[in-house]
Amino acid sequence: MDEGIRKRVILFKIGGKKFGIEVNKVKKIIKEKGDIQITKVDGAPPYIIGISEIEITQGEQALVSFIDIRKIIDIGNLEKT
Repeated sequence: MDEGIRKRVILFKIGGKKFGIEVNKVKKIIKEKGDIQITKVDGAPPYIIGISEIEITQGEQALVSFIDIRKIIDIGNLEKT
């Protein structure tokens, strides 16, 4: 492997399978929904859980989509881990 080409990734498991996504593609990780109120969107694709306005940095709000990755990568019936 060329030492000049390295990528930083975030690794996660879904249903016992390992996946990764490049760090620069991730804005924020929310482990649990907790106090976040998610609004369902009529007509949205099945992998869209809903949308919510969240604080992404101190004082900066953004409207974000919450997705179910299991449905995107076609492992919808696997248990959350």
